[in-house]
Amino acid sequence: MKIIDRLLRTLLPEDRTFWKLYSPVIRILRDSHEHRLIRQKMSQYLNLSKSDKVLEEGCGKAVWLSEVQARVAETIGVDGELGMLREARSVSPRSRFVLANLDQDLPFRSEHFTKIGSILVEGYLRKPELLRSESFRVLAPGGMMAVVTPRKGARFFRVLSAEAKQRKQEQTVVDNLRKLPLAVIAVIFGKMAELKAVIGDWHFYEKEELMEAYRRAGFEIVACESVYAEQAWLLVIKKPSQFDAAS
Repeated sequence: MKIIDRLLRTLLPEDRTFWKLYSPVIRILRDSHEHRLIRQKMSQYLNLSKSDKVLEEGCGKAVWLSEVQARVAETIGVDGELGMLREARSVSPRSRFVLANLDQDLPFRSEHFTKIGSILVEGYLRKPELLRSESFRVLAPGGMMAVVTPRKGARFFRVLSAEAKQRKQEQTVVDNLRKLPLAVIAVIFGKMAELKAVIGDWHFYEKEELMEAYRRAGFEIVACESVYAEQAWLLVIKKPSQFDAAS
């Protein structure tokens, strides 16, 4: 098995190369029905208000921030890919964006944000425990966070299959055929992601394993449900308030 793992590690792209090559697939994901459902559920759970200061970790092209920017006091996106952030600035002009490696300390002061969102980022990090502790640090007491991350054994073709069924109902045959080349790319890169999880480059979670990881970081569990055509978890957590800590 170790020989197979070494061979796969040699053949599969490095993380940074993977995400640069994967960028075109974002065009599918950001407009997909399954991704829209994730963003809607995140916003509902976080119960955003005008006073909220919102951070999105691994914001990519800032689709979620573009949807919530007018409803809150401040929106900031952080991502490790400059190309993503260039497009994010045009998609979400009211937001501020910061280029930073999520496997390192976050460049924000402690307890600054009241809400944090993270969509399909945590499972792809080499040091997810660091981001969990940093998220706890920059979140204000009583603040909430929504994390979407692939579940163990995720099969991303099922997301595309669910999307194909949805688009068949919503769009014409011609519209769907235009998306076919990107869909093929998405299947290929989805399989690469699954293999990188198998060999240990990335980590996809069982439900209880994910919740326990955030409990160890100091968070309280609010909810955890299956999303993304049942290939990912949506975990909603809370940083205890000062009153909670005292009691």
